[in-house]
Amino acid sequence: MVFQDETAEKSATVKELERAVEDARKRVADAQATYNSFATKSQLMNGILSEASAHLTAMSTHDKMTMDSVQKVHSLTESAIDAMATSKDTYIDTEEMLKSIQEVVYATIEAATEIALTAELILQRKATNPLISSQLVSQATQAATDAGKAVTLINKALTASYVALSSAGQASFTSEITRAEVQYLKKLVVWEHDPEEQTTEGPSIEQLVKGYYLEARASEKNAQQASDESQQQLIKAKNDLNRTTTNLSNVEAALKAARSTIGVG
Repeated sequence: MVFQDETAEKSATVKELERAVEDARKRVADAQATYNSFATKSQLMNGILSEASAHLTAMSTHDKMTMDSVQKVHSLTESAIDAMATSKDTYIDTEEMLKSIQEVVYATIEAATEIALTAELILQRKATNPLISSQLVSQATQAATDAGKAVTLINKALTASYVALSSAGQASFTSEITRAEVQYLKKLVVWEHDPEEQTTEGPSIEQLVKGYYLEARASEKNAQQASDESQQQLIKAKNDLNRTTTNLSNVEAALKAARSTIGVG
């Protein structure tokens, strides 16, 4: 009778451990799924961070190029004070050229800024919603990079306009006309921080590019924060997976030992 009671007790222990093993396996499966999800997210965030860093580097270069352009305009302004008289026809042609460049400049930088803002918005939403397609993030980031290239073309166009204006000034402008043209170019390029010096014609190239650079810097910072957060989530998920796996191994070992006491393999 005592033997039967002991056997029944051991059998009950085996059944309890079998249920414990089943529960442990479910917890391991859940932990594995969570880890896989965070691993995918971490990889995506690292990719976004890499793109954002590359974009920031490009925009930093554009910002330096723009500052160089600003210095050239200041130098041209000083030279214009002593410029000799040139022909009126050259003056009119140069004025029309600069107006055309201004229209292209504002349209291009406005479009580039909108693209950068859209890419940043997608990146921020992706950080909190891993369901957003990684292809969409990749395409948005590439679009922002391409838009940045347009800024380079703008600087080249401005450089060409400096050369043309300088030549026109040397050839036939009067000193007063030359100064007027240089001031026009200065308004186009230079950011006048003094409110009294600002015009109603819209922001300057320097102001727009500086804002674009600051947006790229903020985007890179957000991407870094999102990457760090996803890495911490991945580490926690890995620890949880290790813990549940160890627990499963312990319960399976206990079940095997309990089965051996009643002659079950």
